[in-house]
Amino acid sequence: MTLADSYRALGLRESAAFKAVKGAYRQLARQYHPDTNAGDEQAKVQFIRVTEAYREIVQAVQPTELVKNAPTESVSDFSGELSDGAELMPQVQVNPALSNAEQQLKQSLYPQLQRLFRQRRLPRAIA
Repeated sequence: MTLADSYRALGLRESAAFKAVKGAYRQLARQYHPDTNAGDEQAKVQFIRVTEAYREIVQAVQPTELVKNAPTESVSDFSGELSDGAELMPQVQVNPALSNAEQQLKQSLYPQLQRLFRQRRLPRAIA
């Protein structure tokens, strides 16, 4: 699939900004996602096509536009999930004002908080 085909798969012109590419991908991914279209093989194929198109555009645009727009300072130490599904733990700075029990409690609750965010149970995670 060429880069022009990737833009067409997302319904965009080749001169589209990355923000527009990201928005179009999210909309189409929601529309064709296999979980929302259970049993619809055509939607599954379209979802895969849209995802591949987005990945190709990201790889092509990343060296220029994404790096240029990246924040200069680190926003978070958390890197998300690895491609094989394993999760990275953030670099936790020890606060000397907190007791050892409080530190252990924070460390034990962090995986549960991650799971709630992945399940989009935000009110429960915030509480």
